[in-house]
Amino acid sequence: MRIKNIFLLGCLIAASCTTPKAISNDKIKYDKTLPVIPKVSVIKDPANYNKEDKYTFPIYGNETAVAPPVVNRNGSLNPVAIWCTKECTVVASLTQLQWDMHYFQRTSGDYIEDAETGKRYYVKGTYDGLPMDMSYNIKGVSGEWICSFDIYPPLPEKCTRINIIEQDVTDNVKNGAAWGGGLRIHNVQVSLLQRNQNIVKFQKTRIIE
Repeated sequence: MRIKNIFLLGCLIAASCTTPKAISNDKIKYDKTLPVIPKVSVIKDPANYNKEDKYTFPIYGNETAVAPPVVNRNGSLNPVAIWCTKECTVVASLTQLQWDMHYFQRTSGDYIEDAETGKRYYVKGTYDGLPMDMSYNIKGVSGEWICSFDIYPPLPEKCTRINIIEQDVTDNVKNGAAWGGGLRIHNVQVSLLQRNQNIVKFQKTRIIE
């Protein structure tokens, strides 16, 4: 779970929620491939890790820096994309760094929920190789956008509308901002998120030493 999602989801969610429910014979059109992403570099290992001390968190490079998302005519952003195969599901979400050293946390309590049946599919791990259930730092440049990738079980083909729920962060980091809350998307069409795959446009990070 990202410690803070600063992007605007309101218009995307509102549009999805006001759309009539998918017809019962609708099916997911499975992707044939998954995204190819850069390998994230390790700058500092988590020696003496303390979940309340951000200076003990591992540090990773910003190889998943991406071009800023395009603002729609209504002023909203489309910061989330999904890849669905018969083997797994990958969710990509864009976040803007607030500092040159920005810390995050993703948790094993995150899940995709079938908006029709309520069945939950819990996250299996990170697709980009970053830690799960451990806070970590990304070294980049404040204002840059990055993309995080999580992997979930495959969705059945009848699961055409979903909720994506990331759990709140409860760690009390004594030397960092009090972040809380993760990604929340409700009753959105899987096909809409699949069409967002082109938002992931990797670019070289502007590291400042």
